Amino acid sequence: MNTGLSRSKSPITSRSKPLIMAVASLVFSTALLSGCTTARQMLFDNGTVSKKVFRAYLNMPQTAEVDENSVRAAALESLPVGVTEDQIYGYLNCHFVSRSSKNAMAFYDLKNQDNEIICSLSYNPDPGLRTTYHIKFLLSDQKVLKDVSVTMSQVSI
Repeated sequence: MNTGLSRSKSPITSRSKPLIMAVASLVFSTALLSGCTTARQMLFDNGTVSKKVFRAYLNMPQTAEVDENSVRAAALESLPVGVTEDQIYGYLNCHFVSRSSKNAMAFYDLKNQDNEIICSLSYNPDPGLRTTYHIKFLLSDQKVLKDVSVTMSQVSI
């Protein structure tokens, strides 16, 4: 029985996919930039980087536990698998992570030959102690994020 209704093809065509991807990228970038204000407002606490500031680097809730697993989860929530290399750099720059190790509390290196962007974020949990999380953003050959690994170290200062 013919109901008079025709079945139409999906409105998404191979020609519209680049436009959809561009719009999705713009929306994602806008969401990343909206987190900038929090990091700017909380840059330092009494001259040292506190856990509160550290959490702001990764948009972690202020009540969140800080350990390797929670830092990895926060990094992947802010920068999910599939984001581009440029989006990673944009996020780090927006959150006051420097490309220079002169700011030893938060810095990153440009992608290395192993397709890794290594970011080091530190805070002072106690006077005389520095905790640093080394976050490796692992990129595919297509320059998109495929995984994140995190290690932690502590040194007396």
